[in-house]
Amino acid sequence: AVEKAMAIELTTEHTKTTLGQVNTLIMDVEFGNLAVEQTVDSLLGTAEFLNARIEKVTHHSNLRTEFGKLRINEIGPETKEFILRTEFTGVRLGLHPAWAFAYDFTSSFTTINSAIELNHSKTITDNNLHHHEGILKTAENVFKINAEFGNVKLFDSTKQ
Repeated sequence: AVEKAMAIELTTEHTKTTLGQVNTLIMDVEFGNLAVEQTVDSLLGTAEFLNARIEKVTHHSNLRTEFGKLRINEIGPETKEFILRTEFTGVRLGLHPAWAFAYDFTSSFTTINSAIELNHSKTITDNNLHHHEGILKTAENVFKINAEFGNVKLFDSTKQ
């Protein structure tokens, strides 16, 4: 296990990876497991058939996943941008209650369930496509999810 790193470019297949604290994690992972036991400031890349558990993301994330599971226990209040595109992935995201953001969620053949009250300013539903936009507190940060199949659950990170 890597305990602390400034930047890691992770390109793996069929592996189990455990990391501690990482400033920047750029990944291209196929099959396997990934655990980030502390904080990753910037999370970027793609994952296929991956089971990932990340303790905390701060600052920035742009991730695409296909198949597998993704759990992030906390998206920190200092996060400026969190973008997630998923297909056939089970997702659980813990949102810090102090995080303020403008959100843009699109789901196809799935739903995005939130334990946090979100007041949508725009909603479009067409057969199995659902689109929601809104602002939680302020629009200073960006939160985007595009999910196809699978499921997405948002929860309060202080009430795990």
